[in-house]
Amino acid sequence: MKPTKCEGLDRTDVQKFVADIFEGDIHAKRVLSLANATTGVLAAGSLAVSAIGQGLAHVCGLDPKHTVKQVDRLLGNAKIEDRTEKNGKGVGDNW
Repeated sequence: MKPTKCEGLDRTDVQKFVADIFEGDIHAKRVLSLANATTGVLAAGSLAVSAIGQGLAHVCGLDPKHTVKQVDRLLGNAKIEDRTEKNGKGVGDNW
């Protein structure tokens, strides 16, 4: 079984928190990717793409090569930015 805790950080709690923020406004896989990136930020304490991916890898017990790529793709995802044009509300507007 893969670890889900890192110094008191529980990945499932972060996923629930992010899912509650978006309440079905964003596709479930995007919410999961945002939650994973949030977990990486909290674990790494940095906003650098590679550090976020490495933090996520540490918490999830995954290969950093794959988690860095996942974070990079999330940050380059135009679908998240397109939400601003469709309904006047972007991802950051929920906070």
